[in-house]
Amino acid sequence: MLLQGDGAQSKAKWDRGSGAGASSDPSASVVPDSRKMVSPPLSPSFSVDSTSRDTRNRGSHTPSDCASAGVDPFRAGVTRLADVRSAFEEAQRLHFMAFDKLKSGLLRCEARLWKALDEERSLRLLCDEKEVELVHLRYLLSRSLNYKNYLKEQL
Repeated sequence: MLLQGDGAQSKAKWDRGSGAGASSDPSASVVPDSRKMVSPPLSPSFSVDSTSRDTRNRGSHTPSDCASAGVDPFRAGVTRLADVRSAFEEAQRLHFMAFDKLKSGLLRCEARLWKALDEERSLRLLCDEKEVELVHLRYLLSRSLNYKNYLKEQL
């Protein structure tokens, strides 16, 4: 049975892995040591489309077409590989730039958060100090009112 995407190598692996008692389900095959090897079926969108964007943009890349155009077919493959590498490097560079931008934004937010937490902590301490001072002032006020009442009684 031929699996999508891997060609002859997958067929050879599949033929080796499946014995006479193996199921016909391509997503699960029994290997000789009775453990199941599970591979999910490939989605239809995974199959390689011969009219992909790169093929449409660059035209045909068969060796006969390259030879008729006066281009070395092996050199065309190297050029495509270099194009893929440069596209990958550009994508990687953009990914790192976006990641660095996100990381720096996150670090700025973290710094603002720590600053706000420190301010909150100091404000709580100040509030606690003011509450203690307020309790003390109320105590002094009640004492002075009691003393005032005592003096009024003395007169």
